[in-house]
Amino acid sequence: MKTLQVYVGTFLVLFTAVACNDSNEEEVPFGMFVSESVNIAIQDQSGTDLLDPANPDALSRFKVYYLRDGEKQLYTDPLMDAPNGFVIEKFPLDEFYHLQIFLNAPTSPDGNDSEWTTYLEFEDGHTDTIVAHYDIRPSYLAVDQASYNGIAVWDRSKNNGALQTYILVVP
Repeated sequence: MKTLQVYVGTFLVLFTAVACNDSNEEEVPFGMFVSESVNIAIQDQSGTDLLDPANPDALSRFKVYYLRDGEKQLYTDPLMDAPNGFVIEKFPLDEFYHLQIFLNAPTSPDGNDSEWTTYLEFEDGHTDTIVAHYDIRPSYLAVDQASYNGIAVWDRSKNNGALQTYILVVP
């Protein structure tokens, strides 16, 4: 019996030593972190929340397009919680509503950090452009930087890694 315990003990020590090799650490996915959205608050020049459903002038109809293979494609996915590529929501501690937009992003782990373009079309037909760059690592994909109509407004290296809500003021 003691011989069996020695064999089992030796096997466990050797198995643990091989399994804890640091060179495999990034290759073994234990989960996936994906963050491919940004938040926008839309206000008029007097500070009125234009996403608040209680506001009679509230904006609620948007279209999200992705630039894929050089073509502008309308985003629709009926199986998602946000089938049209956006959600309008109010966080409990905030004073205003947010338009959370799910951005065009790499679809495979070997994607690169080239520009990923998303178009946001408003009710009146005008279209704004969001260009995002991603931080891509094994089991990790997150917006690193993004611009709104050519102005850099999101940067994960600032604000302790959080992407802040961009406040869009419309005339």
